[in-house]
Amino acid sequence: DRPGRWIIDSQKKVWCTWASNGGSPKRVRRRCANMNLDADCPLTCTGCTPAPTSSPTGCVDRPGRWIIDSQKKVWCTWASNGGSPKRVRRRCANMNLDADCPLTCTGCTPAPTSSPTGCVDRPGRWI
Repeated sequence: DRPGRWIIDSQKKVWCTWASNGGSPKRVRRRCANMNLDADCPLTCTGCTPAPTSSPTGCVDRPGRWIIDSQKKVWCTWASNGGSPKRVRRRCANMNLDADCPLTCTGCTPAPTSSPTGCVDRPGRWI
């Protein structure tokens, strides 16, 4: 899971710890879903299994706005408005958006991982 504190909806918390302190597995799952934590807290929220999704392909961009480097944006939309595919890819790479915006950034091709289990924490620059 992602270590440290970061901001969601103007609240700065150690979100993975907050979700895991939910009590019952059902409540932890609800906290993860309500705050969209699956990508940042895969061990806590999904046990490192793919999160359930309504998309038939399992490939869905993260909705809404969140903060990266003090900027609050709808990052997947921002990346997709990059123009050429090369520029979109560069925006995704520069802001480390592959995990949050798989449809926009990779066309849903899984990013390579060195983890033998496929369970990796999301790296990047966060507040």
